[in-house]
Amino acid sequence: MIKKPNSLCKNINCRKPFYACAYCTHKIAWRSVACCPECFDAYMQQVSDARAANRKVSMLPERTDMTEEQVKELIATPIDAVIDATKEELREYSDDLESIELGETIDKINEEIRESQELDSDSIPLSSDTGRTNRNKKK
Repeated sequence: MIKKPNSLCKNINCRKPFYACAYCTHKIAWRSVACCPECFDAYMQQVSDARAANRKVSMLPERTDMTEEQVKELIATPIDAVIDATKEELREYSDDLESIELGETIDKINEEIRESQELDSDSIPLSSDTGRTNRNKKK
C-alpha cells in the first residue's frame, strides 16, 4: 500500500506534498522540510534571505497530519521512542527492521507517491462534456 504524503515542501517555489517519517521530523533532517535535496538547498537560501531581512522564519517541518504543537511534541520525544515508532511505521517497506536504511526507504516511499500522483494526473478529464480522459497521454 502506498503511503500518503504527510508534509509540504517548504521551498516557496515548490510546495509539493511528500512523505517524511517521524525520525526525519524529529531530527529536522532535510527530508522533513523538502521534497528533494535541490528544494532543500533553495529553502535554506530562502531562510537565509529572510533572516538577513530580519524576518522570523519557522524551521519546523510542515506536516499535514500534525498540528504545530504535535510536531514540537514529536521533536521533544526521546530518540529511542521515535526510532521504534519509525521502524513500526515503515515495517511494510523492510524485511530487516534492525538494519533498515531510513533514507533509502523514505526515497522509495516518495517515488511511489510521485508515480501515483503522475497516474492520477493522467486520468483528468479532457472536457466535462465528453467523459474522455487523457489516461493514454504519452510521456
